[in-house]
Amino acid sequence: FTRSFCAISFTSICSRAGGLPEVVEHDVSGMLFPVGDYKAMGRAAITLLEDDNRRLRMGKAARESSVKNYAQDLIIPQYEELYWELAAERAHRVLAQV
Repeated sequence: FTRSFCAISFTSICSRAGGLPEVVEHDVSGMLFPVGDYKAMGRAAITLLEDDNRRLRMGKAARESSVKNYAQDLIIPQYEELYWELAAERAHRVLAQV
């Protein structure tokens, strides 16, 4: 969901878990907090609720990052290349067993 939110200029508040820190840059395109630190999450929410300019700036940065890094015309060729590489590796392993 985070990438979708970024695409519509929505400022995200996310824990530093999984791939979220790769999508959200802290205090640039959203806010990150340590996993399980709900007080930090609450502080981030209050910060964004109290500062419209900051929230809007981060939303704009999130949108720009989404367009720059995750646009379909960039991502689809990368997935195609990955699938071809995986298929070639699989074919090579199968042929090696014959």
